[in-house]
Amino acid sequence: MKKIILFLMIVFIQNTIFAQDNSKDDEIKGEVVITTSHITYYERVIRGSDTLWVFGNEIDESSMFKFNENLTVIKHITNDITSTYYIKNAFQYEGVFNFEIVSDVGNNYRLVVNYQKEKITIVFDNESTEVVYKMKKYWINETKDK
Repeated sequence: MKKIILFLMIVFIQNTIFAQDNSKDDEIKGEVVITTSHITYYERVIRGSDTLWVFGNEIDESSMFKFNENLTVIKHITNDITSTYYIKNAFQYEGVFNFEIVSDVGNNYRLVVNYQKEKITIVFDNESTEVVYKMKKYWINETKDK
């Protein structure tokens, strides 16, 4: 788990700080792949000044998230469909990776990858629905530039 967090932090730093430096030799790159095994849906309920996330539904269903090596695109693959998300903004705090993303059809979401809790959370733009994926496995498909 530390290797994947370190890799994402390195890629994130490279893309934000060294974006203009194309002179790196022998750089290790690759896409990050995360498989999931379970999905839980929550709906937001507002009661007075309190906001609660109420359990909606659970599904045992596998899916896969693929983050390209430059952390600009995420592909979400299920048995039924493949969706593409474009990363508009990303930041990392205490090992949790937050992405502001827009789907291939124009919908905005917030995607949070939390390796410590082994979950990926997608929050819809209107903040009314939260979908939580239980992480199963993750790895890096490494490529080496020459």
